[in-house]
Amino acid sequence: MKRMRFLMVSVVVIFGLFTCGSVFAQGARNSGEDTMVVVDENQRPDDIVNQITLPGNASQAGVENAQQGVGTASQVRERNRERARQAGQDGIMDQARDRDQLRDRLRDQVSEQARDQTMDRVRDQLRDQTDSAADQQDRLQQHRQSGGNR
Repeated sequence: MKRMRFLMVSVVVIFGLFTCGSVFAQGARNSGEDTMVVVDENQRPDDIVNQITLPGNASQAGVENAQQGVGTASQVRERNRERARQAGQDGIMDQARDRDQLRDRLRDQVSEQARDQTMDRVRDQLRDQTDSAADQQDRLQQHRQSGGNR
């Protein structure tokens, strides 16, 4: 019985902790500082215009600083896009150069293998011919010796 009561109290406390955390995480409601932009289905991220709106009681210096910050962010974004385009072009050129180098290496390897195979085949043929000539010479000597004994 005590075990069941302990289990029930534990479940209630754990559930309370989980729900209590989500309540505090929501913060103050209707503070007026939340902004959400809904994007249409056919719009892309480039179609969205970045806009920072400040409360009506913001100072003129704050408004100017915000505008300057947006301008700087836009410049950095454009610069990064240009770098990405350039890196993409450089990447394509690097891939083409690597492909050409690989093709040259493969061509060299194939010609080297063909040369080695040809040399091995010629060496084997010469060895066979040398063995054949030595066998013929041995038979000729044996024939002379057998003919000389008659």
